[in-house]
Amino acid sequence: MSQNNSSPAPNMDLTTGTLYTYTLILTLIQQIYGTIGFIFDASIVYVTKKLFRSLHKSYGYLLGICSFFNTLMDSVYFLPTFLVLTKKQISMKTCFWLQAYGSILDFNADFCLLFISLDRLLSIVKPTLGVISQNVVWTEDSGYDYRTE
Repeated sequence: MSQNNSSPAPNMDLTTGTLYTYTLILTLIQQIYGTIGFIFDASIVYVTKKLFRSLHKSYGYLLGICSFFNTLMDSVYFLPTFLVLTKKQISMKTCFWLQAYGSILDFNADFCLLFISLDRLLSIVKPTLGVISQNVVWTEDSGYDYRTE
């Protein structure tokens, strides 16, 4: 019994047949979502940068940075579509770096959302703490007391 490991597995032609059709359909659906996300995220970056001066605050900048990272992340969807349509195959090393690129950008976008939520939380808590601290006074007999004026 000799085994020939130089030939590919039987019936594994990835450029024709049902598997290729399903891969093409899924890739095109992913491409549609990626294009929509790319357009909307790019428009948020443009609006934040150019149009609305009211967005030139910390949350506006954070929103623009988050959308920028999402735009770059959505650009990862374009290469698989190109590879499926042209029936090209890439090496595992290239595939790894393309996946790492998308994962790092996704990680950055998630942290931007975290910073936006912290900024919004601070914008709510800071005025509340300021109002509380203005109404608290020290009295000799009872310690801290609230003003009722």
